[in-house]
Amino acid sequence: MAFTFIVEDGTIVANANSYVSVEEADDTLEIDFRLNGIWSEFDQATKELKLAQATRYLDDNYQWFGRRTEPSVQPLKWPRCGMRDCEGNCIGPNVMPSELKRATAQLAVWLHSNDGNETMEAQGVKRFRSEEMEIEWQEGYWGRSAPEFLSRLLICFGWGPNDRGFKPILRK
Repeated sequence: MAFTFIVEDGTIVANANSYVSVEEADDTLEIDFRLNGIWSEFDQATKELKLAQATRYLDDNYQWFGRRTEPSVQPLKWPRCGMRDCEGNCIGPNVMPSELKRATAQLAVWLHSNDGNETMEAQGVKRFRSEEMEIEWQEGYWGRSAPEFLSRLLICFGWGPNDRGFKPILRK
């Protein structure tokens, strides 16, 4: 089966595999002096594939707050209900935040030179104490290697590989 690039626009698009269109990524990366030189060398098909890979990476590696808008039918983890931006404003259940789109575009370039195969965080745990909820990390252990810009852009929406701070414990 051939790869077909399909962008989620907030309306729960069937078979969507990207949070951002090539055009939006072009606009975002055009003003990023660190990444534009690499991105502008890609052809359309490569850009589509990189954006789909970045979207999958985000969905596989991030624990998002809120919940899927239509969990039984939506292929991706966004759009979401119960979300707020970093200023506390409500994000509509059919809105794709600009920070998510920007993170996806930047991650697409980052994944070009990084394979995304990180070490599991549990390997860095030296001690875990359950009653006090204490985790002590091995000295010099940095955990999974994800780009720092993801944490900065997505901090209000969830947490990912580099975010080892205090987080709510989710019981399933």
